Amino acid sequence: MFDEELTMVVASGGQGHIKSGRMTIPVFRSGCAYRAHLEEWLKRTGQVPYRVMEMAIEAILGCVAAGMGASFLPRSVVNLPRYAGAIKCLTLPPEVVTVVIWFARRKSGQERIAMENFRDMITMPPIG
Repeated sequence: MFDEELTMVVASGGQGHIKSGRMTIPVFRSGCAYRAHLEEWLKRTGQVPYRVMEMAIEAILGCVAAGMGASFLPRSVVNLPRYAGAIKCLTLPPEVVTVVIWFARRKSGQERIAMENFRDMITMPPIG
């Protein structure tokens, strides 16, 4: 569907990096592309071990704002007014800044009107 820009979110007063062994990463559950990018980057840069806290977006942002950890999130998501001044976004290196977002559906499934409208809205070519 599209490429999404990731950013590292940290507390405004945070140091702007993840500390090996002591850092907590508030993330979505296993299988999330954002989490996979973060964990791969942590391993590649030797910043392991770390603690994982699985949660929803509002909880992730709240934990980051409270200084409890850092995470990778789409830049479009972190621009919520309630977190202005509480978190800051750090630019990531080119090899991890972009995640490709795909949309998949069952080819054999009956397409409902909502799915048809959604597909038309995102201008995705029909499958099959």
